Amino acid sequence: MSSTSISWSDIEKIIKKTVEKSKTREMKTMAKAIESLATYMKNGFEAIGAKLLEHSKKFESLTNEIAELRKEQIALRKDFRSMLARLGRIEKTLEKLTVDVEDEARSVVKHRLKEMGINVEITSLTLPDIEVNIYGVSDNLCIVGEAKVRAGVKAINELKRKPKKLREKYPNLLRERIIPDIYTSLPMFELIEKARRENIWLLKATEQFTKPNI
Repeated sequence: MSSTSISWSDIEKIIKKTVEKSKTREMKTMAKAIESLATYMKNGFEAIGAKLLEHSKKFESLTNEIAELRKEQIALRKDFRSMLARLGRIEKTLEKLTVDVEDEARSVVKHRLKEMGINVEITSLTLPDIEVNIYGVSDNLCIVGEAKVRAGVKAINELKRKPKKLREKYPNLLRERIIPDIYTSLPMFELIEKARRENIWLLKATEQFTKPNI
């Protein structure tokens, strides 16, 4: 069974013929009404078609924008993963540097003290609420220190809090005489000046910026 499509042009022709063939006033009026209705419907469908075309173009544009955004999102995720990988490598490097400088600090401090006639085992002290990088006791002498790759004045403030906290919570770990010290490979100038004023032993592997008050 075949179907025949009728265009608006065909409908207009049919209506025109109907109007021309209408003989009575009533038929002509009805034919005119049908013609007006057909014109109204045609205009309406054309307007709807135009709107659909407009929306179709907008949808296509939106689809393209979404596709571009998707590409950018994929690129950003790739960059983010790459950045995380780099940060992970940097973190591992910093951890290694920190561990290396702490080990180096304990070895150098022990050696310097031995040169002064003080034999003391230097280790670290890790407690639930405090960590001391450089720690050692010998008779009535106690070493409490910090080891850092790079240090400024802030390191002195951090160091001062540690003997105070030990005295409050772990007094048995301290001795009558306390030698505060900071070991750093890269001391800031302000740190050196303040360490001199406050009698804090400041040193690195190749140099003592201040001497311990022994």
